[in-house]
Amino acid sequence: MALLIIEQLKCFHPISSSSKISKIVFRSLKIVGNYFEVLRYYPSKRPERDEFSSISGAASYFFKTDKQLKLLKTLKKWFADGTFKCTPFPFVQLFSIHGFIEKNGFKKQVPLLYVIMSRRTAEDYSAVFDHILQLIGHPEAIEFVADFEKAVWKTVRAKLPSVTIRGCGYHWTQSLFRFIQQKGLRRAYRTDQEVRNKCRQLMSLHLMPHEKIEKRFKSIQRTCRGKMKKFCSYIDRNWIKSNTWPPVNWSVFRQDDRTNNDVEGWHNRINEGKNGAFNLFHLIDQLHYEATLISLQAKLMERGENLRRRNKACQQLQDDLVDLWDQYSNDDLPSKLLLEKVATLYDNYNKAGNHFQIVDDSESDVSSD
Repeated sequence: MALLIIEQLKCFHPISSSSKISKIVFRSLKIVGNYFEVLRYYPSKRPERDEFSSISGAASYFFKTDKQLKLLKTLKKWFADGTFKCTPFPFVQLFSIHGFIEKNGFKKQVPLLYVIMSRRTAEDYSAVFDHILQLIGHPEAIEFVADFEKAVWKTVRAKLPSVTIRGCGYHWTQSLFRFIQQKGLRRAYRTDQEVRNKCRQLMSLHLMPHEKIEKRFKSIQRTCRGKMKKFCSYIDRNWIKSNTWPPVNWSVFRQDDRTNNDVEGWHNRINEGKNGAFNLFHLIDQLHYEATLISLQAKLMERGENLRRRNKACQQLQDDLVDLWDQYSNDDLPSKLLLEKVATLYDNYNKAGNHFQIVDDSESDVSSD
């Protein structure tokens, strides 16, 4: 059986907690300690005084195997995201870091680390990443992909200053589309072709080279009126002039893996069939099972199995997108035409019903006001 490491990490906050909650958490972890081979577990001598609260608690539990830890140390690109549906009270989030393993030209994204958190502030993430660095030392990662949660971005920049942090292209597009839906543009987007074209181009800015994004945005902004002007103001404020998320951090130009969709898909599979949260023991059992699959998946790829297949339409989209990027890089396509063509490419792809819909339970700190 793979060695499962369970470690309790606490930030130091004065909190009042329910002894009933503390006993439930302690009892669940004690059962896990008997079920798995536990390397570390630090319960207090008075478990009824363990500090947990769904509102102000600050406890995080790490789960990972030796195999996962080695991959976390050596893989060049990390993908991180959180899910809230499967976490039992008093916890609020399962935060996980994933990466791609590659064999014989095939690749598959696998989970590298799980953290069950009872709070999601910058201080909590700071403690989490401090502990990660204690576990693996200086990682070989050079890129970190995440959704747009300020606390995560702030922490990664502080703890991993040499790592490039990049926003998930899917969540970026969803932030813009959410504005369209909530701010009175939905009908015009459906019925007015000019409005739709401009919206699609704006939602395709992330596919442009970062140094061209502001120029192309300003060109569209000058032609907008009414609600479209408000849409442009939202983009300008949150994505063009932002110190937190400037274009260089959300441009996915020339990126093969542009989203966190593999992580989201993994979360959806974990949550599948659950109307509510797992109890803590069953959640840890499921996470351990997922960790044991990594070696099997690597062996299957060594035998020539492709575990990450793109359907025909998705592969065609990727091929067409790379072709447009090549044309631009070879000076055969100006940036204005590149934006128009990638917008049309994705619009046609979505109209054909091929778009990948995700049951997204992540949260973004981007305001749509």
